[in-house]
Amino acid sequence: MSQKVYIVGSYIPSGGTFMAHSVGRLFEQRLNIEAVSIQVGNEDPSHGVFRYDGPVRMVSVPEALPLMRREDFVILCPGFSFLGLGPRTPATKIMYAQGFNTFQTLDAFCDHYVSVSGFVRSFLESVYGLTSTVIPAFTDTRLPQHPVPWHQRRDDLVLFANKGVTELDRVLEANILNTLRARLPSIRFEPLFPAGPISHTDVLQRLSTARYFLSLSISEGFGLLPLEAMAVGTVVLGWDGFGGREYMQTDWNCAAAPYPDFDLLIARALNALTNTEYSRRLSENAPGTSALYTQQRFEDAWEKFLRANVFRD
Repeated sequence: MSQKVYIVGSYIPSGGTFMAHSVGRLFEQRLNIEAVSIQVGNEDPSHGVFRYDGPVRMVSVPEALPLMRREDFVILCPGFSFLGLGPRTPATKIMYAQGFNTFQTLDAFCDHYVSVSGFVRSFLESVYGLTSTVIPAFTDTRLPQHPVPWHQRRDDLVLFANKGVTELDRVLEANILNTLRARLPSIRFEPLFPAGPISHTDVLQRLSTARYFLSLSISEGFGLLPLEAMAVGTVVLGWDGFGGREYMQTDWNCAAAPYPDFDLLIARALNALTNTEYSRRLSENAPGTSALYTQQRFEDAWEKFLRANVFRD
């Protein structure tokens, strides 16, 4: 029987699982190892959010467990720590840690750890004593048409998004929006995500029509949305999400602030929203930052890591 790589939650429509899916596909395309998706719930590739590179066979968790052999591999995100795959399977477990708040207790029994940012690497080391290599996520910014030039976009529109689900997230979002609306009543603040599902392409297209994106997610292992906003020249405001410090440089490519400095977030957002020349410079610099995080660079880094650490024997 040939070797296989099992990707946990491969078709769940989130940026983290899409990155894990991409690692699994790399096993197929560069290492000639068949990829299999472990279905955690009812997810499948028909959700219409991401475009997947080829089909991957799906099996459930109960089906996968007896199939995994010592010569196989498992790719999982830390949010799937609750499955306890580290101590349950003899396969080589590789955790791609793209968050630090998506789990209650980390599965610390994997064989290898890769962090999406320096912040996540420091978290794993300080809390769990785990060493990891940093491989940032990539931006998939293929658009059906070129972004609208920044100076031609509406100057009275700010798109915002918040991945947080707690009462703290909701209260801070309301406080930030209410403060900015009171200071700038002529500006309209609209959620990036409308009700119902929306494709990743449509999200990018929507971002590319706005001058400003207000990121209200307090905690991010990396933060793909702000980086994708940068790719289309949209000026990023709001929280840096901790992990966003990997690429965010205030006054160069964004006007973000570290949590919990509420007053600094408001001050930087107000400055960007009222200083057109300042924001135009941020918009010009931002795409160059995003361009560093390509899929080619991502795949090359992963192949180098795998050959040096997983297949060296």
